[in-house]
Amino acid sequence: MSFRNAVLGTPSIAASYQNGLRALGAYSAKIAPANTRKCEGSVDLDACLRAGDPQGSRWDYAIGYEGLAYFAEVHSASGQVSKVIDKVNWLRNWLRNDGARLAAIHYPGGNFHWIPIGGVNILGKERLRLAQNKIVIKSRLSLPANE
Repeated sequence: MSFRNAVLGTPSIAASYQNGLRALGAYSAKIAPANTRKCEGSVDLDACLRAGDPQGSRWDYAIGYEGLAYFAEVHSASGQVSKVIDKVNWLRNWLRNDGARLAAIHYPGGNFHWIPIGGVNILGKERLRLAQNKIVIKSRLSLPANE
């Protein structure tokens, strides 16, 4: 199943599918596809799922590349580890339920990508918590990811 078909087959996000990296707006420069022709589309999960879960800690973006789904959060880094872990837990719950089609094509590494805004000040135990939650910090997400 392609990323586009997975999104269009998911009623809660189908109307929010965008070609290429358009859903990321100004943050599209934070994604570096090896071949832009293989970038299948993107969805601003936060924006399109806000109405249905206004108090939720929603994850930001889903991105399709070569038939696989990648999940990126663009968020300040200093002092925000717990908040980003809350967001990835929200995303995992959403993927188990409404987002099962995207979960089925989550890239084989299975990590979730945190793209920090500004400086990164995360030490020891906090880095361990991120690793335990399969959250990888990248200043720019290269696609395909190869952690």
